[in-house]
Amino acid sequence: MRFRGNISLIAMPDDYAGEYERFAKETIEKAARIWVRTAADIIPVWSGASMATLEALGNAVGESVSVFSLWEAPDRISLGRLNSSGGLTRHGPGSWGFYYETQLRYLVINETQRVAPRTHGLFGSLREPTPYNFRVKADEAVKEYLAKVPAPKLYLSNRK
Repeated sequence: MRFRGNISLIAMPDDYAGEYERFAKETIEKAARIWVRTAADIIPVWSGASMATLEALGNAVGESVSVFSLWEAPDRISLGRLNSSGGLTRHGPGSWGFYYETQLRYLVINETQRVAPRTHGLFGSLREPTPYNFRVKADEAVKEYLAKVPAPKLYLSNRK
């Protein structure tokens, strides 16, 4: 499962390259934080593995992800960390993106399919109504944020 979010600023006069670069990076970092928070609100906690898949992206953008397992569940936090990645990417001047990827089998199944209890090796206590659709909901939250982002304010200086 893969999600990639990107923001690019096309017109970038050399005089304002630094401003556009900062604007693009700050905007995509905030978008990624929104994405992580939205996903974390949807993904249920049992063994901690699913929530741990959000850590790499959260760490890259300064968003803390509370990762723990319930007392009756096995601790599988390391399994989530090992089966996921996330972070920021710079595509070029003024062009930044973020990515989240996971191969955690149970999360992928719960995200994309209606799962019946005791199928796919899942226990009933792990299951919330599925599919979770956290990617779709997180993507919608990011799009809502980006629609409200004002263009960067740039000021001309008097050159002599």
